[in-house]
Amino acid sequence: MSSPFVPFLAFQVRWWQPVSLVGLFLIAVAGIPLLYLGLDVLGGRFDDWPLPTDFWQGVVAPYWLALVGSVLHLLVAFLKRDRAELSGSPLDGLRWIHIRWIQFLQGILGVGFVVFAALLVFDEGIDWKTAVLLGYSADSFVDIQLQRFEKAVSAATPTISAQLKGGGKQPEGEGK
Repeated sequence: MSSPFVPFLAFQVRWWQPVSLVGLFLIAVAGIPLLYLGLDVLGGRFDDWPLPTDFWQGVVAPYWLALVGSVLHLLVAFLKRDRAELSGSPLDGLRWIHIRWIQFLQGILGVGFVVFAALLVFDEGIDWKTAVLLGYSADSFVDIQLQRFEKAVSAATPTISAQLKGGGKQPEGEGK
């Protein structure tokens, strides 16, 4: 928690914590029309309104099941974190979600992209086990990429801070 705003957001504005959870849910719901538009434009699957039953069974259900797989991965990560820190209560999960809501947002977007790609590739659709596994795997992949990004940022921060404290001087021959 290197940011001075994280403790403020997490502890002093407690009423905002459930809002983060509701916002993530609404963003996940927004994925349904995006999947519809993407599959209609790129896949040419849906021509008529109201939406056919196969849209709900073949697109919405796999999307929600993939989100369930993603939530399972997050639950495992939360339990591992809770075991490692040996502090707090399981009810601290709302604060944990609130502090890391951008990571959760990236996970939702990653799951949506993976389901979209899978539905484009597999014309016959995907079954529930595959959808859950896709969500779990997509969230795991996004988590690995975030960890790599955090390590790169941590490694580059001292250099950038030193350059900023040095008045923004650039080595000769650069920046022109």
